[in-house]
Amino acid sequence: MARTEIKCKGILPGKAVGEALVLREPIGFQGEIDEEGYIVVSGHPCAGENVSNKILIYPEAKGSSGGCMMLRLLAKRGRKPAAIVNTRQLDPNLVEGAILAEVPMLCYPEEDPYKIISSGDRVEVDGESGILAKISDDDAQQNH
Repeated sequence: MARTEIKCKGILPGKAVGEALVLREPIGFQGEIDEEGYIVVSGHPCAGENVSNKILIYPEAKGSSGGCMMLRLLAKRGRKPAAIVNTRQLDPNLVEGAILAEVPMLCYPEEDPYKIISSGDRVEVDGESGILAKISDDDAQQNH
């Protein structure tokens, strides 16, 4: 499989490589993700999934201003996402949390990542260049 890149707007710098967790529904870090990183909101299509060390791709954050503190708590516990990619819009409170947790962040992809990336795919994020890339295992090994 070849490397497929999607240009996004880089919001927070940093690089991450890992497994994608792709959500088609908005989610809030406060009340919908627990202190261990599990999605706990009843009825969410990805309930039971864990965001820890994943490249979290989803439309937008929802919920309260406490989401930034939950993201910081996840970081302190070693349970934060490796990176966050919002496909629609940014929540300033979540950006603040990502700054505190040192999580690279992208937004506004120029192509639809839902057509290219699925949960479980190996992806790479570069917050400075704004690149979200679906990579093969061969590509990942060359980067380490």
